[in-house]
Amino acid sequence: MENFENYNSDENDAYFWLPPESEDYYDDDTEFDNDDDLNLGKPTSLFNTENGGSRSDKFKEEKQKLLKDMMDQKLKPLVNDLLNSFGVVSDNWVDIVISLSFEATSFLKPNATQGKAAMDPNRYLKVKCIATGSRTQSQFIRGLVFNKHATHKHMPTKYNKPRLMLIQGELGVSSNELSELYSMHQEYRRVEYSIINKIGMYEPDVILVEKYVSRDIQEYALRYGWTLVLDIKLHRLERIAQCTGSSIISPEILEYEKLKQCDSFYFEKFLEEHASSGDSGKAPSKTLMFIKGCSTRLGCTILLMGSNSNELKKVKYVVRRAVTTAYNLILETCFLLDQKAMLSSSPPNQVVNLIITDGELSVSVGQQILPTNEEPIAETSSSLEEEGKSLSFKPNNPEDHGLTDVQVSIDLEQRATLSDKEKTPEKEQIHCPLLSAEESLDVREDEGHNMDVMISSLHWESISVMMSSCNAKRGTKCEHIALSRIKFYQDTDIPLGKFLQDNLLNQNHQCWTCGESPEGHIFRYAHQGKLLTIQVRSLPLHKVLPGERERKLWMWSRNGRSENTKRVLMSSGSRGLSFGKFLQLTFSNPSLFSTLPDSRDFLYFFGLGSVVAMFKYSTLTIYSVSLPPVKLEFSGSIKGKFKDVVDVYMKAIRMFLDVEKALKAIQSGSNRTTVNLQGSTLAFSEVEKMLKEERSQFEIEIENTAKEDAVYKALSLNRIRLELLLVHCVWDRRLHSLMSSDCRVTYPETIDQKHRERDSLSAIIENDKGWWTPFPEIRHEYMKNLQRGHLTRLGAETVACKLTTDEDGKLHIPLGKNDKYIVSHYEDEFSSIIACAALLKYLPVVSQHHEVDHSRNFSGEHKYSVICPYAAQFLHLRDRCCLSELDYISSLSRCRSSDPNAKTLDDRFIVKEIRRNEYESFLKFAPCYFDYMDQCIEKRNPTCLAKILGVHQVMVTPRCGKETRHDFVVMENPFFGKNITRQYELKGILHGQINSSDNGFLREQNFVNDMNIYPIYVSNSSKKKLQKAVWNDTTFLNSINAMDYSLFVGMDTQGNELVCGIIDYLTQYTWNKQLLNWFKVISPKEYKKRFRKFINTYVPTILDQV
Repeated sequence: MENFENYNSDENDAYFWLPPESEDYYDDDTEFDNDDDLNLGKPTSLFNTENGGSRSDKFKEEKQKLLKDMMDQKLKPLVNDLLNSFGVVSDNWVDIVISLSFEATSFLKPNATQGKAAMDPNRYLKVKCIATGSRTQSQFIRGLVFNKHATHKHMPTKYNKPRLMLIQGELGVSSNELSELYSMHQEYRRVEYSIINKIGMYEPDVILVEKYVSRDIQEYALRYGWTLVLDIKLHRLERIAQCTGSSIISPEILEYEKLKQCDSFYFEKFLEEHASSGDSGKAPSKTLMFIKGCSTRLGCTILLMGSNSNELKKVKYVVRRAVTTAYNLILETCFLLDQKAMLSSSPPNQVVNLIITDGELSVSVGQQILPTNEEPIAETSSSLEEEGKSLSFKPNNPEDHGLTDVQVSIDLEQRATLSDKEKTPEKEQIHCPLLSAEESLDVREDEGHNMDVMISSLHWESISVMMSSCNAKRGTKCEHIALSRIKFYQDTDIPLGKFLQDNLLNQNHQCWTCGESPEGHIFRYAHQGKLLTIQVRSLPLHKVLPGERERKLWMWSRNGRSENTKRVLMSSGSRGLSFGKFLQLTFSNPSLFSTLPDSRDFLYFFGLGSVVAMFKYSTLTIYSVSLPPVKLEFSGSIKGKFKDVVDVYMKAIRMFLDVEKALKAIQSGSNRTTVNLQGSTLAFSEVEKMLKEERSQFEIEIENTAKEDAVYKALSLNRIRLELLLVHCVWDRRLHSLMSSDCRVTYPETIDQKHRERDSLSAIIENDKGWWTPFPEIRHEYMKNLQRGHLTRLGAETVACKLTTDEDGKLHIPLGKNDKYIVSHYEDEFSSIIACAALLKYLPVVSQHHEVDHSRNFSGEHKYSVICPYAAQFLHLRDRCCLSELDYISSLSRCRSSDPNAKTLDDRFIVKEIRRNEYESFLKFAPCYFDYMDQCIEKRNPTCLAKILGVHQVMVTPRCGKETRHDFVVMENPFFGKNITRQYELKGILHGQINSSDNGFLREQNFVNDMNIYPIYVSNSSKKKLQKAVWNDTTFLNSINAMDYSLFVGMDTQGNELVCGIIDYLTQYTWNKQLLNWFKVISPKEYKKRFRKFINTYVPTILDQV
């Protein structure tokens, strides 16, 4: 987790947010985005402009050139592929479709401030198919066209500058009402005259009515020379009103209002000779009503001609897709030109250009080309279904993947407990129909048309992002991480300018969750391993950007600590760009996501008045989930800081020095250079040499031990301690033999002068040299005795310098057949006592005499009895999970501390002392536990349970005192081998569960707060694996009435893993727990639901392929 405690010190600096000076490319009061004089519909003459000219002309010229390149390299291949996919012979259709599309998109000016569907160019475009004429007669109409005719054939059919009157509802009295009013003839006449007089005040030329018009009013309209058109649906009237700027008048009101005009209005009849003839053999005809030259640019029509209806319908679909693409290319070009203007303040030796490469528009800085678009994602409908399967997880059936809809679903149990606000909003659902109802084509599957290109184009027109927001000041989540598919320029999209102006830079806008302004919030958008983080601040020092009243938006950028670029004014084209397309452009630009370790994040700034929004781009670290492995590793990568090595070394050196001092005392007291030992003469120098060799050998041994891994270092030290104890005894005997050869020699103070009887140690020396046998041979014989089970105690023989009083009375057992490692018991480490008890069965002498295989007894300062219930079952489980039983024992041999809940020295296991009721609970559900673990291993079912590999009861009987009982579980450490920087203990309880300790486990509220401010994103596949594991485990734990268990979660920032493991699952819901229900103790079933809900809700997820 990057910068966990402090998001970024630079961003807390008020001057960091100050805007730079304005770019000279644009004046503060001028925008060059007027396309009125751009004949974008005619590609052949699109770019005929004069050289030189003003900055505005140069801007338009560069824009035209880019559009031409984009049309040739991007739009043309798309149109050609779509036509081929429908089986349409392209011929000149490609050029016709491109020309008409660019004419339509250059004409239309959707109102981007309205957002939502208002930004879709197809909302303002009507495509009519006429099966007549030739393809080249297809044309673009700057107005509206409908299949309508005049009510009477003698009414005028053509106008220039007509006044249009739009009426909602009906005019006059219908035939049903007329029969009722027949007896009231005078009243009927009065109503009719009133309506006609009111209409007359408007002086209309054309009257368009939604429904019925009475016969009398129709006759009056014919008499006055009005053109009357009936039965125009309301949504069409609204389109006409939007296009012409007219008002729709209600017949009940008919208050006077000046009517709007268009340039021309006429009807035209077409004979569709390419259509199939009817029974009469005559070609059908079609009469169209044209409304041209409207006051706004919110409506236009494309007439397709030159083929049969079936082919024209296919071309109609291609035209609509081409219009959307062409419209986006225009706005995208405006945005990239704004970017170029912003980046033009680069160092003089760098040139900023816009380049078309393989159909993709790129920004070039110097020699580096930075692509700003991404390839269309070609997927089939089956891949969509597969994506849906990966998105959805039904906790009530982890094995069920048969989803029929593509959507994000939540836990059914969780859904029932959520409030209306918490339920999954519709925007989180992913629905991607191939065609809308209006665009459905009569294309049969047996026609063999390839739909892949169409599906590819649909996916190219959308982007899937994970969105979330939080209140950074409060540390609370406002919008949980949710998948959203943004369809460009559709209902799920919003214009970039509106998003900035209304959602971010409007301080009056309030968050629907916390009720506060955008300032202080953090908004996040994640896509394909990349992250956009948005923050909002007010400018310091009462700084205000110019043009606030005109709602001007400014943009600039910076790269980390480097200087800002110049500030430029966003063109209206950039403001109208789809926010989803903006995300796609920026997420696909590699220059924003440098992977260099010393690189700084790229920052965009957008400002309005006194408010600035910062867009921070960074590479998203996606974490995987690590569950307890089936096969435990006993890795040698853990190096323990073992101070015992130094202690043993210093004590050993003191011992050798004391022996050397004793030798010199004997030599000086006897005044001899040789000694007589068992009939042979030995020089004192040879004795001193023997001591030096043994010391040198010890130093080599201790040096090699220091290089061992943690647990084996401890076992090697046990052997060295034992060998030193043996050295003490040997040199004690040697010094006695030297003393006995000359009674005049006295021992130094460090030598005990009492007579010492030979004991069992002497029995291992079976040669003539006796105690002067080389020490390696004595050691070899002693170790052979140990491996036979003769556990010779050496503590009583220590006579030299009381070197290892801590070794007195210890039990030393070889680890298997290897005498390199020795397991010793430590009075304050119960794990070593358990390890010694487990090793006793490997000793031949002991194994021949024990009565039960689950109990071991041995003595030291205390007498110990170790009982392991279900020993055979645990041994079977360890055989499946551990490399060997000796690995398990060696790990238990030493702990890091004498705490009852201590980790072993190698961190592999946690040896935890449990309460008696937990011990008894385990004895009850142990068979179920072993069955469940066997099932998980055999079927490879995911599980979070930290495996319990041994339960031991240790009875301690001191020499004088009362016997005590200690119950322990040996459980795998879920964090073994991980670089854990933060760790949490989660039970699913939010209220008040917080821990401010930096060393201990953090609690639920800590986790939620951390995920709100600095979320850790987990891949969808990993989250799904975790959910399945939690489902499996909680189902099992509920079946044995277990509760109060915890999920340990550790953050391994080095391995990018969220390490999880369930522990403390020995507590059962018994009758005394039921009594505590009065004090809000919940049942295992409720505990399970709460536990699952917390994991599903608060572990952030990102799709693997978002």
